[in-house]
Amino acid sequence: MKKTAFYLALSLILTGLVFLVLAVQSWNKEQIRQTKYERTLGRVVQIKPLPEDKSYPVIGFYALDSQKVMVHAKHEVSRFSSYELGEVVEIYYDIINPDDTHIVRYEWFWMSFLSITGVAFIGGGIIWVLMIWLRANRRNWLLKNGSVLEGVIQAVVQDPQIILQDKAAFVILCEWKKDKYSGTLLFKSEPLATDPTEFLEEKETLPIYIDLQNPENYWIDISFLNEKMEE
Repeated sequence: MKKTAFYLALSLILTGLVFLVLAVQSWNKEQIRQTKYERTLGRVVQIKPLPEDKSYPVIGFYALDSQKVMVHAKHEVSRFSSYELGEVVEIYYDIINPDDTHIVRYEWFWMSFLSITGVAFIGGGIIWVLMIWLRANRRNWLLKNGSVLEGVIQAVVQDPQIILQDKAAFVILCEWKKDKYSGTLLFKSEPLATDPTEFLEEKETLPIYIDLQNPENYWIDISFLNEKMEE
């Protein structure tokens, strides 16, 4: 389970890196476009209908040599035209080949989307790895410095607040009581993706490592379950 969580966190980071690479490629493409193409304003002089309720605009503009250019922007085909006759639009066109004209729309949208998504995936993966590391560090500290209690297994229940593999995670509830005159302490194991009930049939107790100075800091040793579930 720990390996699975680590690999999932790593996959998030790698996915984020892919998005960032795509964002860089999008940025480079935009830089090349700004170098190759000239920007100016044009006007929609006609809307050309096509079958299936589609259409494309005809754009008129003046090139650098003051020559008026009329371009059939067939690459701007849409089912429901977002352009109106007479509308002024910003365009970029190839100086050598003015027919290669494009309307400026969502200029930095994809780069921004890919960048934000990449950062989100990488951030989520790093936080997940950090949580795994902190949990392992806490467990190691308890194994070395904590006191050991024998918790009596009470039940296996699902915790709806923790979702693993698209369903509520399973947790083992244990309780410990010093003597008949003292109160009962209840402990909850780390979440599990699968029901461990069948692996607990021959067990009545589980070792609980606890910091007696801070009873909220404890760890139930269910490492044997992780090994069996991975078999």
